[in-house]
Amino acid sequence: MDKHEIYNAPAANIRPWNRSLCGVLEEMRECYKTRNFAALPGLIEEAQTYGNRMESKLSDVKDYTKIKERYKELKQKVEELEKQTGEEKRTRSAREVLQLD
Repeated sequence: MDKHEIYNAPAANIRPWNRSLCGVLEEMRECYKTRNFAALPGLIEEAQTYGNRMESKLSDVKDYTKIKERYKELKQKVEELEKQTGEEKRTRSAREVLQLD
């Protein structure tokens, strides 16, 4: 066995780091089946962490959707203002036209 295989091979008794909430819940079920609850507090914390990450991501997606809608509204307003002034090219930035901070 060469050095690359030794350092890059995963240990036999270690589960992969990148697992999902479902994997954690499955391990909790295994703890219940065997009535070995020693690992349960750590699994509860890990499940809580995954849940918090999912909630955070959902919040980020919701914020992104709101920002995207706001962008479309502002873009339409800029186009209307350009039509009103008769300008083909934008001589001022949208920020100046809309007086955004």
